[in-house]
Amino acid sequence: MKPLTPKTRGAIVYGHIQVAQLPNNWGVGKTTINDILKRLHETHSLTPKKQTGHPPLLDSPAQQKLKSFIKENNENRRLCSKKIATTWTAQTKQPISCNTIHQNLKKVGLTACIPRRKPAMTEAHFINDFVVPTLHTHFPRGNGIFQEDNAAPHHSKVATAARENAGIVTLDWPAQSPDINPIENIWAEMKMMIRCHSPPPSSISVLMEYATGAWNDIPPEYYRKLIKSMPRRVDAVISANGNRINY
Repeated sequence: MKPLTPKTRGAIVYGHIQVAQLPNNWGVGKTTINDILKRLHETHSLTPKKQTGHPPLLDSPAQQKLKSFIKENNENRRLCSKKIATTWTAQTKQPISCNTIHQNLKKVGLTACIPRRKPAMTEAHFINDFVVPTLHTHFPRGNGIFQEDNAAPHHSKVATAARENAGIVTLDWPAQSPDINPIENIWAEMKMMIRCHSPPPSSISVLMEYATGAWNDIPPEYYRKLIKSMPRRVDAVISANGNRINY
């Protein structure tokens, strides 16, 4: 029931509203009226007793701890209320609901939002942001030749225009040709090393950490071995008339 206004309470006490009229006109029961009169007699005040209710589940220090957890890193910022509640319960042994998490985050100034999607890395971006600076670094006189296979993204109109605008000279690559680039062996070795990790990567940042570690763990002898295999690869391609080879 909606709390009575001070004006209504005064009218009840001083008789301006008859008891018999109150239930119909104001929706107030006789028990409520008797409670008001009893409180006036005991406390000499018309002010109702303050309703304390249940104490908050998270006090101010706990709210700040929750806020610090969310702002700790980008991964925590992207957690939903359900996962936050699960993590909080596991760490503090204090059961808590998603709704309570949502309410307390709002109290400390953190509201739910949808992260903005970053634009995808297109072939044109890759050429302008990575290929061009790399060629300028290793071939400052502009005599570098760029090689890539015949994957569909490499030959899109956008990618072709980006290469032409940057003045990149590309190596002609026959269709249906085998990929004998030794870097493919490096990628395969790194993938195997990453798969052997336990636990497996749970996020992009962890995957990047594993990949960097795998790259650094490959011994220089392996690179030299791949480089020395290039003459054999070329001979095998020639013998196979440009068809697939066992590399």
